Amino acid sequence: VIPNKVYEAIAMGKPVISGDSPAIKELFTDRKNIILCHMADPEDLAEKILELKNDQDLRNKIAKEGYELFLERATPKIIGSNLKEFLSEFFN
Repeated sequence: VIPNKVYEAIAMGKPVISGDSPAIKELFTDRKNIILCHMADPEDLAEKILELKNDQDLRNKIAKEGYELFLERATPKIIGSNLKEFLSEFFN
C-alpha cells in the first residue's frame, strides 16, 4: 500500500522519503517525485534524510514533482473516479 501520509505530504508540496516497495513504485519514481529508502534500514533512511537536508535543489525538485503528481493522479476526485471505474468493471 501507499500510506495516506504520503498522499497528504505530496498534497502539501512537501518532499517525501518512503520505504521502497512495489506498491509505492506503481505511482512514484525514485529521485523524481519521492526519495525511496531500503525498508527497515535506519542507516539508509538517515543517509536520505541528510541528503535532502543538504541539497536544497533536490528537496525542491522532489516537492514540486510530488505535488504535480498529486494534481495529475492522486486527488480525491481522480482516485474516486478510478475506483468507480474499477468497481463498475468488476461488478458488471
